[in-house]
Amino acid sequence: MRYTDHVTDDQSISTPQADVRVTVTEAGRLYHHLEALVPHPSRHAADDGRHGRFTVSSPAWHARAAGLVLDLHALSRDLEATLRLRASGSRLPRGGSDRNTSLALEAIGSLVEAVSDDLVRETRHRLNRWCQRAAACLDEVEEPRRLPRRPGSTEPRCPWCDFTTLRYQPLAGLVRCVNPACRDEENRRPRASVAVGAYTGDLELAWQDGTTGLMT
Repeated sequence: MRYTDHVTDDQSISTPQADVRVTVTEAGRLYHHLEALVPHPSRHAADDGRHGRFTVSSPAWHARAAGLVLDLHALSRDLEATLRLRASGSRLPRGGSDRNTSLALEAIGSLVEAVSDDLVRETRHRLNRWCQRAAACLDEVEEPRRLPRRPGSTEPRCPWCDFTTLRYQPLAGLVRCVNPACRDEENRRPRASVAVGAYTGDLELAWQDGTTGLMT
């Protein structure tokens, strides 16, 4: 299963609370895979053949995966504490174990039923951002990168917000503006498909409003 932003087949039955539960499930799945990338010395002990002594191997440390695991430890506890305080005025401190992270995620899926939709959407947004980073770390999605440019040239700016916030996904053939406030005249997020020009051979952008232009 590859990570995608959740969209239900029947939008009439989709609710912010249901979306949070889907995202919680996805966060748990990604967390499980990231955890497998982080070495635990106790899992790598081996008999060295000398008088029954044991040595510990040193598998490569996956710093990015480890950082994401720690981020979810903190994020799940923070979200649970915020939701629980808003829902009941109570607190339930969590220890630092993997099990407590799983319990915090489970609690989030239940607590969203007792808080405002605004807080539910904020909860999903924060979890979703973590899922996107985790999926990129696991190579389940293509990570956006800055647009290529010729030596000495400046970085291209978004035609709508005029910031250097354009990001390129080569495999998907897409360019997007990552400025969350940026919209076109019809309130759409700027997005362009990338194709090779039939006559010029240069990379060309076809934007959501029908305009076209060169990649660089």
